[in-house]
Amino acid sequence: MSPRRHAPVVRTVAPVGVLVSVLAGLLLALAPSAWAQPADDLAAAATCNGRTPTMDEGSPGETILGTAGDDVIITGGAARVDTGAGDDSICITGKGPAIVNAGPGDDFVGARAHQGKTFVSLGFGDDRFIGGDGPDRVWSQESSNQTSSDDSDTILTYGGDDYVISGSSTALNTDIVALGTGDDGLVTYGFSSGAVLSGGPGSNSYQPLPGPGVSGSWDFDNVEGQATLDEVTRLTWRGFQRFDLAGVQGDRLRFRGSKASETVSGGGACEVVLRGRAGNDRLTVDDEGCNGLPAGDALLVGGGGDDVLKGAGGDDVLRGGGGADSADGGAGDDRCLAESRVNC
Repeated sequence: MSPRRHAPVVRTVAPVGVLVSVLAGLLLALAPSAWAQPADDLAAAATCNGRTPTMDEGSPGETILGTAGDDVIITGGAARVDTGAGDDSICITGKGPAIVNAGPGDDFVGARAHQGKTFVSLGFGDDRFIGGDGPDRVWSQESSNQTSSDDSDTILTYGGDDYVISGSSTALNTDIVALGTGDDGLVTYGFSSGAVLSGGPGSNSYQPLPGPGVSGSWDFDNVEGQATLDEVTRLTWRGFQRFDLAGVQGDRLRFRGSKASETVSGGGACEVVLRGRAGNDRLTVDDEGCNGLPAGDALLVGGGGDDVLKGAGGDDVLRGGGGADSADGGAGDDRCLAESRVNC
């Protein structure tokens, strides 16, 4: 179907601008139960984000093209929306997958009235996104253009297993990201000590990518929700239980777990120490070590739960602690203290 532009018309979609400002302002105070029954942003009003639509409502399966100005669009089940420049407001409605390229400008994208998957590129600018009950995939433009400065985006998801990419390798990340009730994933580029990153309910994963050339002694603490590089706080977060630390490189990588059951994989550092503490933890050393070399010696300590520990090519020490633990030393001359031992 060929894309078409639409003449102005007024349709029925509720105001969500108030919802965005309230959620962003109260983000730090949100309890997990706050995500259980989100307010419906469809009420009898002729606006999208408090603004009158500038074109006809879309129809299922079509492509909508915006203008160089400030567009206000109700998608009506459209398969794709490209708005271009301007401070745009896009309300995703209808059913089925929807792709949105918001383009440059300070944009709003809302999917509370949508049933299905959304794939959203927010573009340059200080943007806002509110997800729906389905799985959302949200990219900030900075994540696909790592030479750009970072903007301040607000990304709030609800139901579904959502995936968000945030930040830039060349600037401090100042985004607000609050993930909803599903098992969600977050990837951040650069340093995020200026951001608010919340996993919300569910089993959530976090993959920090500090950027090429960023190296040193890393200490991750999931009790405090922060990571330091050479004793300076560079990353902050809360509400994550799964960590992919393959992109963290340097002389040392240390991880301290919380009372939760955590899954942690780490490599890229000359020295790797992973401590799970309480919970049923899964701790794994990646095959690649520092400076592109194979993995070196590692220390894995499970703690009090039923833990699974897996070494790599170095001479590793694996200690299960209390509980019924299993240890696989991998290659190398390894020492294991666990109820079940392989390659030790």
